[in-house]
Amino acid sequence: MITSHHSLARAGVNLIVLLVAIFPRLLVHAAEPPPRPNIVFILADDLGYGDLGCQGHPYARTPHLDRLARQGTRFQQFYVTGITCCPSRTGFMTSKFPATYRAYPAGAGFGERITVTELLRRVGYATGHFGK
Repeated sequence: MITSHHSLARAGVNLIVLLVAIFPRLLVHAAEPPPRPNIVFILADDLGYGDLGCQGHPYARTPHLDRLARQGTRFQQFYVTGITCCPSRTGFMTSKFPATYRAYPAGAGFGERITVTELLRRVGYATGHFGK
């Protein structure tokens, strides 16, 4: 009986040592925030709703965009703030109606208005803007 009591005590000590070794790692792992999703926003001039294969176009082949649509989140109910590129970009970047600007944003910029990329950068995202 002494050896089994001794074995049981030793097993208890080993368990305590193991828990002491693992517990801080569990706390660190539990404190990690969940991973943030990647965000890719594509604004294309003159691209109609049905102009992509994933939207049912009868002959357009857009395999890379179709794969993005399958693997990502698709927003299919939306409005743009203008019929040309600058008002559309202005609306997306600032959530403001382009007519509220005193000067045309293409030449004067967004002024003091905070953009979506600034907000994303503030919470740790790396941002990029490509194109116009």
